[in-house]
Amino acid sequence: MATKNFIPRTYGDCVLYNKYPAYNKVLMDGILSTSIDKGVDDFDDIVYEIKRTRVNRNLLKVLTSPKTILIRPEKPMPKPFVVFVAKDPKAKNERHLFIDVSNCISTSSKGGYLVNSTRLISHLISGWSNMAYSAGQITPHSANKLESAATCFAKLFTHVIDYVGKISVVADARDKCMYLSVRYFFENLAQMEEDRSREIARKKVGWSEAKEGTMDYMLVSNKKDNPFADIRTFVHLIHETFKLEKLNLDGLVETWMYLYGPGTVFAIEYLPALMTMLTDAYTGGFINNQKTIEKICGKDMIDFSKSLIDQI
Repeated sequence: MATKNFIPRTYGDCVLYNKYPAYNKVLMDGILSTSIDKGVDDFDDIVYEIKRTRVNRNLLKVLTSPKTILIRPEKPMPKPFVVFVAKDPKAKNERHLFIDVSNCISTSSKGGYLVNSTRLISHLISGWSNMAYSAGQITPHSANKLESAATCFAKLFTHVIDYVGKISVVADARDKCMYLSVRYFFENLAQMEEDRSREIARKKVGWSEAKEGTMDYMLVSNKKDNPFADIRTFVHLIHETFKLEKLNLDGLVETWMYLYGPGTVFAIEYLPALMTMLTDAYTGGFINNQKTIEKICGKDMIDFSKSLIDQI
């Protein structure tokens, strides 16, 4: 059963976002920066480049929507904030989709625009998923569609932990980390109730309920706080479970960004960021460390990305 009172989160709910108050100004600067005028003929160059790729026509609706703002800040936005949804003070605080097109649209010396269509399409897919999530259209009720994303997250997270602590040399350690990572994904990022989360996590690692019971004992013995409440408590759980003295939140974040790219950092606690990480790799724009993400996630990345794009 899914959580009854699902409330879409924002960056403001993220531990990492709140560690750096300057992020508020970064986003506001992006919101207030100059944008591409969709009312001029040159905008047709951009529309044409997307049309000729023969992508899902609904992506054109995302591109041309008055709620989609193609911003061109003086300095490119930090990579995690190339695509974001926020209230627009210039439009009565309505929620708008902001896309920094610095890496995919430039002005031609002959007039008009030059477009990197692959990257722009990646941003439009990300924009659609961000808007759908903020509108409550991607919820725990989407569990069957999110299972591939959960597997991707668990593989990516477990790879980071193995990179830091070499846990794969210990019998069953990788399966334990995968199990815990799937539960964190569903109970935190997707806000799913525990019973359903446990059921999916068991299935992912091929455990019986009896096998899961040994993990329950460890969770209860360490349960000063809900271990899946946020990324801090989850990292503490992993630290205690695998006795990784060197593991802390800062080290995890640094390793994650090193392996997968700085633009993926919020994927460890914000569902739209994880979805973007996966679909960016699928579309092939080399926005992040695409080859590494592809290698680790494999078919699950393809399955999730296809299912998400089919919803657009």
